[in-house]
Amino acid sequence: MIIGATSVIAKATAHLWAREGHALYLVGRDTDHLQEIAGDLRVRGAQSVQHAPLDVNDFAQHAAAIDAAEGALVGA
Repeated sequence: MIIGATSVIAKATAHLWAREGHALYLVGRDTDHLQEIAGDLRVRGAQSVQHAPLDVNDFAQHAAAIDAAEGALVGA
């Protein structure tokens, strides 16, 4: 799970993990940008890439976001 996946540092890290064939779950505020990044990571070799919107300032969303990531990544 990469929180703030649209940041430059997060994208660089995701590129490394994609080349290693990891499954990734991206969260951030900009759904369109997350979708673009996910497509790029698939091309770079990620096993799977899923994404969901998350405003980290909305603390009530945190538990659901973690649960969704866990559900997506278990067995991936």
